[in-house]
Amino acid sequence: AAEARHRKAALAALVRLAPAKFDEEFITALADTQPGVSKEAGAMLLPRVHRLESGTLLYLLGPEQPAHVRRNDLKLVLSLDKWVTLPTLISRSGGDSPFTAVINNSLEAWLKDTTCRYTRPTAAQLAAAEQALHDGRRIMDSALHGELVSFFKTMRVP
Repeated sequence: AAEARHRKAALAALVRLAPAKFDEEFITALADTQPGVSKEAGAMLLPRVHRLESGTLLYLLGPEQPAHVRRNDLKLVLSLDKWVTLPTLISRSGGDSPFTAVINNSLEAWLKDTTCRYTRPTAAQLAAAEQALHDGRRIMDSALHGELVSFFKTMRVP
């Protein structure tokens, strides 16, 4: 516990020095085995999340990561461009873990958010989301799957 407390204090000191210089250290700390260190790193990354490499953040949502890392990382991922993160969220939405419910709730909230209806994806973004939806159709909640299929149809350019 003392070691985790020291790591949290070190992260706080880095933020006061020059936070942009230490993004890699914060991402490493986000994946820390201690929940408090991971949470502190996520809080420090949140104001700069749009400058980070989305691939790294999306990787940390994987099932091989501890639950606290995925939970802290999801807060960051949900702050990114929705069309960039959508394929990963869809691919992680199947199964029966408690984390799956959190992702499904995030997807449902995204569908209900009227602003997403006015943000058009690029053709590549839509294709990636549709491919993830197709690949996950067997493990995904069928009602959510149907809603996403219907929504994606409205995004197609005639």
